[in-house]
Amino acid sequence: MDITLTRESLEEDTSSARHVWWLRITATSVSGDPKIFVYHVDSRFATPGLDMFECVASAGQMSALPADEPVLEPDEGGEVIPYYRTASIAMACGSALEADELWDAIQEDAAELVANMNAVDDLSTTATVTFP
Repeated sequence: MDITLTRESLEEDTSSARHVWWLRITATSVSGDPKIFVYHVDSRFATPGLDMFECVASAGQMSALPADEPVLEPDEGGEVIPYYRTASIAMACGSALEADELWDAIQEDAAELVANMNAVDDLSTTATVTFP
């Protein structure tokens, strides 16, 4: 698995009551699923787009969570999954420093995800080691 993160230039927004800096990041991949950003649906809001970014997905979440939209109606097993994965995020940060720190953290988490996914590939074959 590989992941490329593209950060758009930081956009300062003073148009509302909150002065924010928009951090926008898109993930792409040549050999894996780029939908690595986990969102949580906040049931208090019925408006799409108000879901909360939670984290960069773990290796387990890459297969456990649906892509693009949550499972809000019980499936055949009665399960509701109020989380989903996407390939991009847009975060309203309280300062440019906060945006920079978040960008650094997302890069670290994405690198950890890639390492974990590649470890699964590395361990998918049988290996024998003999010690004298």
